[in-house]
Amino acid sequence: MPVDHVDSVVNDIEARLDELQPAVEEWEKLMGALRLLRGDSAKRGPGGSRRPTGRKPCRPRGSGHRGAEALGVLRDQPGMTVAEIAAAIGTHRNYLFRVLPTLQEQGLLVKQGPRWYPVGAEPAANKKSKKS
Repeated sequence: MPVDHVDSVVNDIEARLDELQPAVEEWEKLMGALRLLRGDSAKRGPGGSRRPTGRKPCRPRGSGHRGAEALGVLRDQPGMTVAEIAAAIGTHRNYLFRVLPTLQEQGLLVKQGPRWYPVGAEPAANKKSKKS
């Protein structure tokens, strides 16, 4: 192939890529929005198939029901320990060591020693020390 012809083909390809770039960017934005709306955690390729990640697909963070169950149990019986909450809802303690601090960060629970309380149900001594 003559050099002039190669240069011409390269220029044509580069020009076409420049034309297509906005469409690709729009496609990526739309796919991202669609994934968020669907709650998909894995990226999908142009054909709609999931890319293999080597691990089991997981649900979106915060969509579990164990946190709500723990909160419900604590509203009925404030001041339970992690072991008591785990036994009441039928889950492992280790799971609650991750869930309960998240609920605490969300302002739903208060921890006093080893015991957990829904906000507003904690012992009076803890309420007085939190006044600002």
